[in-house]
Amino acid sequence: MGAWIAYVALLGTAALLAWALARAVADMWRRAMRDDRPLPLSIMMRRLHIEPAAAAAASGFALGAAARRCAACPAEAECRAWLASGRHEGYERFCPNAAWLDRARGTAG
Repeated sequence: MGAWIAYVALLGTAALLAWALARAVADMWRRAMRDDRPLPLSIMMRRLHIEPAAAAAASGFALGAAARRCAACPAEAECRAWLASGRHEGYERFCPNAAWLDRARGTAG
């Protein structure tokens, strides 16, 4: 009987995790599909004087990964506020693409 209860508890936990993951993916998908503004990444690249064509030529797969990270970023509000501020520094604090942007700028160590 005890093994049965443990099995049901494990199955319930797995089902709950699967539901939470599916909901998160669906929420990201809905947000991406209804938002026709440019990705903050493209605006940030212009701000930092990174040519998209050059970045794509140098690392096309990395640029695609950066765009996916940007589309799913939980710091979108902070990013858009940073972009609205006109600043050029400080994105490193919140941006999951900070290291990639620094490499694209040629400033990474």
